[in-house]
Amino acid sequence: MVKNSLTYLILLILIASCQTKVDSLQYLGEIQKSDYDLTKSKEFNSNTFKVTYEPIEKRILSRNANITEKEYHDLSKELDNELFFKFQIASENNLNQLITGQIDYFSHFIKNRFALIINEKDTVQPELFQLEHTYGLTPYITYLISFNPESEVNSFSFYYDDEVFGVGLLKYHYSESQLSKLPVISW
Repeated sequence: MVKNSLTYLILLILIASCQTKVDSLQYLGEIQKSDYDLTKSKEFNSNTFKVTYEPIEKRILSRNANITEKEYHDLSKELDNELFFKFQIASENNLNQLITGQIDYFSHFIKNRFALIINEKDTVQPELFQLEHTYGLTPYITYLISFNPESEVNSFSFYYDDEVFGVGLLKYHYSESQLSKLPVISW
């Protein structure tokens, strides 16, 4: 029994030491590093489909990096379990002309083409979905998408089932080991 407890304690210490601990001011710089692979991209037929996962910590500290610990914990309780993503579609072709021709689809109906698979078993539909309006000034379109799973999240896969560009189902996976390496804020 003691031997098992000691083994468990050592394993716990090793796992905890894998995470980078930073203060709130350092967090935003640390999370931007490519080591964490929060942005994933796929290219098909001169079109690029890019998803970026934004942890709750990043969303809170992006608003105010000088936040107090109490304010931070209050906000994190509000956003508890929310998984937030930015999804971009970029094209070498005239994307703005395509969007204008199908504005209802790109503004509203495309929402049904997204899903999040939690722990490789639970499917969650977007809770928040917004097209970021750039009025044709960018060569890409950006969607802000939020999911609110009810179960504990260890890993997840972001899905987009394309029916406009002819690429079909795209899957972007974030593994448990990848998510466990994200930096932790130390107060």
